[in-house]
Amino acid sequence: MMDSGRRDHVCSQRGPRSLLAQICQWGVGGLFSAAVASASPASPPACQDHNPQSPDVPECPAPGADGRTTLLSENYPAMAVMISDGGGIKQFGLGKIVMGNINRSMGIDAQRDAVDQAWHALESQPDRPPQLILNVEAATLEALRQRIQGIEDPRRRALWMRAITSVPPSRFSWSYPWQQDLLQAYVNPQTGRPVLRALDGYFGGEFDSVTRQLMEAAKNNCAAEIGPSLGGDDLARVNGRAGGNVEGFPGGVCAVGEDHFSYGHYRRFANRACGGNTNLVEVDTQFLGTGHVDELVSIVPRGGAQNPPDPCAFSVVVASPRLGLELVERHPSQPAFSYEREVGDAAMGRRFRELESWKMLCEQMVEADAARGTRGTRTRSQWSRPLLESAQASDFERCARMTNASLMATLRSPGRNFQGSWADFNRALQSIQDRNRDRLVRAIKRRLPQCGEPRVIEVPALFVGRLLPNGQPAQHSAVSLFPGPTNAMLTGGRALVPDPANPAFRAHIQRAYTEAGVQFRFADSFGGHIIGGNLHCMTNVIRYCRPRAGTRAP
Repeated sequence: MMDSGRRDHVCSQRGPRSLLAQICQWGVGGLFSAAVASASPASPPACQDHNPQSPDVPECPAPGADGRTTLLSENYPAMAVMISDGGGIKQFGLGKIVMGNINRSMGIDAQRDAVDQAWHALESQPDRPPQLILNVEAATLEALRQRIQGIEDPRRRALWMRAITSVPPSRFSWSYPWQQDLLQAYVNPQTGRPVLRALDGYFGGEFDSVTRQLMEAAKNNCAAEIGPSLGGDDLARVNGRAGGNVEGFPGGVCAVGEDHFSYGHYRRFANRACGGNTNLVEVDTQFLGTGHVDELVSIVPRGGAQNPPDPCAFSVVVASPRLGLELVERHPSQPAFSYEREVGDAAMGRRFRELESWKMLCEQMVEADAARGTRGTRTRSQWSRPLLESAQASDFERCARMTNASLMATLRSPGRNFQGSWADFNRALQSIQDRNRDRLVRAIKRRLPQCGEPRVIEVPALFVGRLLPNGQPAQHSAVSLFPGPTNAMLTGGRALVPDPANPAFRAHIQRAYTEAGVQFRFADSFGGHIIGGNLHCMTNVIRYCRPRAGTRAP
């Protein structure tokens, strides 16, 4: 989920092309490659084992007012998963190589991370795996195949190999990171099968072609339908019009974030995405730099896969800046930044150098230390110079070793947020999140009254951004300090959750999810965090459901 400025810059370099021009550029072979699975004709794709009519499949929710726009929440089973290994890689040619070197210096391994996501999807539905539609480099594809070849059980090994479909990057593009933003997966309420609707108007050039290739792969392997685009000439190319900003919640609730839209565009897009106002919940995302719903709210299944399916086995997850501040203050001696997987001082220092929000925090900490006279071996005048100009690797490594007490002192200092501290900024965001939570919970209760009061799990979050003189956050100014737990990947009743990079945050999530019966594990997803998104943004899970009584196709 790249911010709108970066996206517009990338798209402007390539420029929009007509469908005919794209076909001419890619050629028949380029378009055909999307439909080619690794399995032979004698070995059908694994997703063909998924039967929407099976009694162990959850029933479809009621469609939108148009009678056909049905959006599934993330407690439905996965038929296919689109995965990219493009984390942190944003350039062509030599620039791509340079970016790869920077990634390695930060401990980012995009190949390892993509294989880890694919393995999670296979393990979470081991006997009926989703089809892995992989927009990855050849080396990543081979690494996954080699890992599957190491499985001792020949039946499972063959089944998981059938679950691989490759949509390789072409010579015109890299592996595009934001699989979630390219298209939105709905279902046909008469068949329960996926219906894919592109957001192709949002992207220009090769992104449209990548979208079409991914959809063709799902169509040819999994019998997914291709529905009408969610874009249109009447809508500007804006950040909010992306798949990560259209999210399904239990009961058929459809949430769309109110961000990056000009007047009137939000209503037209939201109605198109949700099939009218019947299912729509408006989520206030206007304060976010990347203004998407999946940065703020999500759900997690409780108790793993249910048989028979339980429509009430879910919890609503809400990012909470208030909880983030409380945990930092409650555990002052703990490290502020530390991953479950060891990263190392040099790599952590490089992460502080490269990630904008961490770099801003480091500058703020240095200036606050200088004001208190705790500047270490450097002089006050040296510390007061802009860190971007004068800092060395050791300065960033020092920031990477800050404690929660130092982090809290930095968040409270007024230095760079002229209308108030970053602690004030997070308290203002909490008021918005309280309203978002209440809207969402009320909508789910209306659609699923039999489930009673939905369980809400608050997960810690902290942001840096700018307050206005009226005490409200400036639009599009908030940048997440830590990888957001709501931006997770869910398959088979299990969650792959971004490691929040703070031990106190991690322990709280571990305790809250365990108490709620959520099956999960953490993953170092800094490769997505540094370019403005996370695991949910970099994957796209295609789900299915059992048709409701009276809506089955003849």
